[in-house]
Amino acid sequence: SSGINAEWPLRPGVKILNEINTKKPIRFDQPKEEVTPDGSFAIRRELIRVITNMCSKNKAHQDKVRLLGGVHTVLNHCVVDQQNPYLQQWCIVALRMLMDDNQENQDIIRGLQNQNIENNEAMKQLGIEVAKMDGDKPRVAVVHPTEPEN
Repeated sequence: SSGINAEWPLRPGVKILNEINTKKPIRFDQPKEEVTPDGSFAIRRELIRVITNMCSKNKAHQDKVRLLGGVHTVLNHCVVDQQNPYLQQWCIVALRMLMDDNQENQDIIRGLQNQNIENNEAMKQLGIEVAKMDGDKPRVAVVHPTEPEN
């Protein structure tokens, strides 16, 4: 044994990701030209990768991430980020690793509530609309795209 705690990168990594997410949350509806690149973009992706790899088949690490509030933070990063094209995919894999054989983490996902449905101009231009259907569950519908207003 080297004397180094095997989970040492996890605690600071989750705390840093939580802090970045609080101070500078990702906005999926922000056009790329309006995004000011900074170091947090690459740091987010790398921290999610660390969380993903450390939580693979490791319940103690999965639990640590949950106790540090990291499950919600990873969920908050499951968006299309103009500066990080693969961030969403890493988050999906991270969530898979966090949920694997971990009932407590799965309960967090089960307990999520739909808060609001918001359709914006970018979604309309893509021909996408979200509406409540089937017992108040949100569903995505493809509609005819609209031309941007000048």
